[in-house]
Amino acid sequence: MEQLEGDSGGLIERLLTNAFARAGSQNASAAAASCKAALADGLHIFTALQLVGAINKAQPADSRKLVEIRSFLKEHLLEALQAEVDLLLPSMSRLLPALPKRRVELHISRLDVLQVSKIDQKSQSFEVELFLQGTFINGNHDEALRSGAEAFPVDVCGRPTFRPSAKWFLTQSDFTTAMRPLQTRMSSVVKSGSDLQLNKKIVGEFYNEFDGLLDFPFDAQTLTVTFVINCANEGSTPVDIILDPSKVRPFVVSQEDFADRNEWDIAQDVGLQLITVGASSERRFPALAISVNVRRHPFFYLVNIALPAGLFALLAVIIVLLPVESERIHYLLTLLFTSIAHKLSISENMPTITYFTLLDTYCVTCTMIIMVNSLETAIIGHAEDESKVVIFDQICFALTGVAWLIVNVALAYMVWLKYVRGAQINLGRRAAAPAVQL
Repeated sequence: MEQLEGDSGGLIERLLTNAFARAGSQNASAAAASCKAALADGLHIFTALQLVGAINKAQPADSRKLVEIRSFLKEHLLEALQAEVDLLLPSMSRLLPALPKRRVELHISRLDVLQVSKIDQKSQSFEVELFLQGTFINGNHDEALRSGAEAFPVDVCGRPTFRPSAKWFLTQSDFTTAMRPLQTRMSSVVKSGSDLQLNKKIVGEFYNEFDGLLDFPFDAQTLTVTFVINCANEGSTPVDIILDPSKVRPFVVSQEDFADRNEWDIAQDVGLQLITVGASSERRFPALAISVNVRRHPFFYLVNIALPAGLFALLAVIIVLLPVESERIHYLLTLLFTSIAHKLSISENMPTITYFTLLDTYCVTCTMIIMVNSLETAIIGHAEDESKVVIFDQICFALTGVAWLIVNVALAYMVWLKYVRGAQINLGRRAAAPAVQL
């Protein structure tokens, strides 16, 4: 080992002498001595290890040095020297110890949620534009991290060094749950004093399981994107993501610049949580969960879905006051079919879930009121006792009227409880209002 690093035995000169002899030089020893001095003065190559590392083709990171040697040495001499190096590599592999694996720390230093848009409860997805910056503290003093190679590094013998560059770590970063390939608008490694900063800016559509749809359309959702580094904790190049809340102040797009501001309010707080992801418990990858809270505006759904359904049911209650001999059954059946058609027409605006939302419950109750009045009209149409018909009509009018009143009072209470009262929080919509996390 000392011979390779210090060249005390003149190994570099023997390599050059054998190369000149292989190339057909008449005085190989003298030529080798002269070449050795020239390599030291011109290219700062003093040892056999440096020479092997410079010309070894297994080292893509040293291609610049290889170009310099090609311009320094004649082609036939370079080929002869490469042949001598190939003979030396097996013994060097035994002499050079493999470098131990190491764990590096990536500190999250900046996070900007630049835009959130296309929030869709039907497909349970959203689109986000995000900028994330991670820092290797004192990384600029680490020769391996600051090298510009994107490929996984190997030593002069072609063995992995497990010392990848910051740029390689950047290529291993990713965002999970993306529904389509991400659009990367920035991916760079920047030197900042003694540190190395990894910058990544992406735009993409992400899947997000919407919770709390039981309260739809008065629901609030947590939209989450997961940043992950594809270096397993149990692997050869583990990475620790470090998050210091006192040093990271996430930025969130303001309500005025929010793309979906007409349908949602966005909170000015960002949830950050260090987690691990992976398909098995034996191979986990470090990750950072980034969450933003949004609250829905229910106006569209109240006016276009709840209001027509409520009016249909109210008309069905009023129609019960008409005489049975009139075309009351025709009116009720028309209302029933109209209510069903309306429900089908607005289904594309409703979440595709396997349980009833608050709005579903309201619409179904209104439809049931129409159906009960229709059945009552059909039954008493065959009754012969006029007094009993009047009693049944009064009972049906009272029951369905009370049911309509109860369901609409309940809806009005939910509007006040979950939206009007919740608007006092306001999610930082106006500068004068306090920003409170949902």
